[in-house]
Amino acid sequence: MSASDPDPFERSQASPPSTTPDRRRDSATWPHNLPSQLTSFIGRKWEIAAARQLLQSTQLLTLTGSGGVGKTRLGLEVAAGLIDRSTGTEHAFVDGVWLVELATLTDPGLVPQAVATAVGVREDADLSLTSALVKSLQDRRLLLILDNCEHIVEACATLADALLHACPDLSILATSREPLGMVGETTFQVPSLSLSPSVDHPPDATGSGSEGSVASGRGAVLPEQASSQLSPRRSSSLLTALGPSCLHFR
Repeated sequence: MSASDPDPFERSQASPPSTTPDRRRDSATWPHNLPSQLTSFIGRKWEIAAARQLLQSTQLLTLTGSGGVGKTRLGLEVAAGLIDRSTGTEHAFVDGVWLVELATLTDPGLVPQAVATAVGVREDADLSLTSALVKSLQDRRLLLILDNCEHIVEACATLADALLHACPDLSILATSREPLGMVGETTFQVPSLSLSPSVDHPPDATGSGSEGSVASGRGAVLPEQASSQLSPRRSSSLLTALGPSCLHFR
């Protein structure tokens, strides 16, 4: 990156530390630090479409499932489709899509530091790091990907709660073996690849709580009732992507 290339967070006191992941930007994409994938992604079209639609109607979406089911890769594929400038700006994350890798983090107190490193926010002697993040991100429209939260779930939930309450245009996509347990959280249970439905043939209505289901803190509703809790435009597109039998709210 040249010295003249502006940082997407130049309005904050943020200048990324040397350990900040590669910040990619070009005329075709919004700023991001997503890694290049060396292997092709096969399957999961239904889940990708569903998760992208859900991110239009919730600030916090958590992909849950057992270890090794593919939550991280699914999250990266979902995010990769959200950096394309050609899709327009109505729901675009124009200030970037930023991956925060938490798998190797053993100290829950370092979660704010991991997020700050990813988005390029420096510590401020007069503010806690969480407050510095709020100050920098409160006017930004961006997506944070909190990957592998399960071993530090409380710390992730605490930071997510602070950021989402103060930053109305911030969205978070988390991956975890268990939900963060926050009010307003939408969870998407990732099915094993062998059970993954196709876009053209969503799964049958065989009961709530099945894999591929969606849950939130709103309580159980029937599929036909779910649309009333979203705007007409969003409910229509969401039901198309999910299939009416797969909307399960908890």
